[in-house]
Amino acid sequence: MYMIENRRGRLRYYLRDAKLRAKKKSLPFDLDLNFLDSIATDKCPIFGTAFIFGEATKLSPTSPSLDRIIPSKGYVRDNVVFISHRANTIKHNVVGPDDLYKVADWLSSKI
Repeated sequence: MYMIENRRGRLRYYLRDAKLRAKKKSLPFDLDLNFLDSIATDKCPIFGTAFIFGEATKLSPTSPSLDRIIPSKGYVRDNVVFISHRANTIKHNVVGPDDLYKVADWLSSKI
């Protein structure tokens, strides 16, 4: 029960922060705590690294991050997922999927 309470407590922060970002950027927002709890997973769907929702003191590459799959759609139920901070940083720093594939293909050809 302790870990669940930590997780829900941490999810409250994600909800609050997402709502503030949505308001600041004039983006749609329709999330609530129960929805975030329903989509929170134990691992990053991209890298498979374990999440620890109860630890929120500082970000690490494996920290969970609430991602807007398509940033312009906002924080709405069909557009958010938890991925690792590392994956979200990579996604954020890439212009789009085509550029990401180009980098991955190039790197794969060099290895």
